[in-house]
Amino acid sequence: MDELNKELLDVLQDRFPLVPRPYAKVAAELGIKEAEVLERIAELLADGTIRRIGPILSADALGYVSALFAVRTAPGKEKKTAEAINRLPGVTHNYGRTGPFTLWCTLTAKSPAAMDAAVETLKRETRAEAMVMLPKVKTYKLRATFRARD
Repeated sequence: MDELNKELLDVLQDRFPLVPRPYAKVAAELGIKEAEVLERIAELLADGTIRRIGPILSADALGYVSALFAVRTAPGKEKKTAEAINRLPGVTHNYGRTGPFTLWCTLTAKSPAAMDAAVETLKRETRAEAMVMLPKVKTYKLRATFRARD
């Protein structure tokens, strides 16, 4: 990844402009053309560096419920299970980890009943060996930024 892409990622995370043409403003800050910003973003989306660009809304403020899930899969089935998880609406994060539970994901739903239905879908679609639901009790991390540059 070149330095310009790293700088672009930092701008997109830290100071995404809320203006009618945000990518033109990002381009001006980086000293490049808007078309190049859009091309670079398309490449970063295609290679998986960027998963999505959009707001992160407070589920609690919207009246939704959310929970963290620890998922244990059969050895060698992590990728297939992760793909099944990623297809579900309401999944906001999904990460591989080492240990007995190899996938950790968060799921948001409109109500406790909708969460129960989503959990059943999660179980059915993933065929996970085990799953632990860890409902949120308190928010500690208010902002997560992943530095592309030192």
